[in-house]
Amino acid sequence: IGAGDYQSDVSTADAPCKYRSSLDVCAFPLVSPDDSTPQLSYDQKAAKLPGFVRKPSSRLQVEDVDYLALTGALTVPDTELRKELLKAYVHYVHPSMPILDISVLIQSIVLENGMRPLSLLLFQAMMFAAMAYIDFEHLGVAGYANRKLARETFFMRVRRLYDLEYETDPISLVQSLLLMTHTNEMNADQKDSWYWLGISISLAHSIGLHRGSRNLFGHETADADQRL
Repeated sequence: IGAGDYQSDVSTADAPCKYRSSLDVCAFPLVSPDDSTPQLSYDQKAAKLPGFVRKPSSRLQVEDVDYLALTGALTVPDTELRKELLKAYVHYVHPSMPILDISVLIQSIVLENGMRPLSLLLFQAMMFAAMAYIDFEHLGVAGYANRKLARETFFMRVRRLYDLEYETDPISLVQSLLLMTHTNEMNADQKDSWYWLGISISLAHSIGLHRGSRNLFGHETADADQRL
């Protein structure tokens, strides 16, 4: 099946704003927190993120960061759950979708030294994709009543980051969109795997990955392009 077969069903309304028409309005509902609750500043919210992820871009509005924080999109699994999800990703997701330099990513996450921070969108997408394969006992300890609820929670973290254009790196976006195709058995009102695959193909074409991207990106990114 060619890329065009997927693209026909993809609405540009769900593509990142920078890839849409300039006439499109990227409006999202904002949460109004209780005024009596002490609010963290932009820098304080960024500081709460683990050292292995990139901090929010300064181009994001403070209201957007507030929304992401209040809806849990900036929340990452605790150390134990993260470790189990990484194991599941390496053993079950990566073999069928080898789109990441897994050794570098694991090292960055485990060391948490900030030397090679990765995309928060991509990390949350990795955690979501691995959620289908982790032993349920670990989810129970983390407070989830069932796997479906856990997967929906993790998926919405990814979706909100994507919708608010938290990530601007096109390669990280394509990788994240591919991982978002692990949406089987989700609620009927969620977009299905083919939908997210179609957007990833459209974005990959828009940045020239289908032409061979060594002329478009640096050496390190070119390695990622080959995996895609």
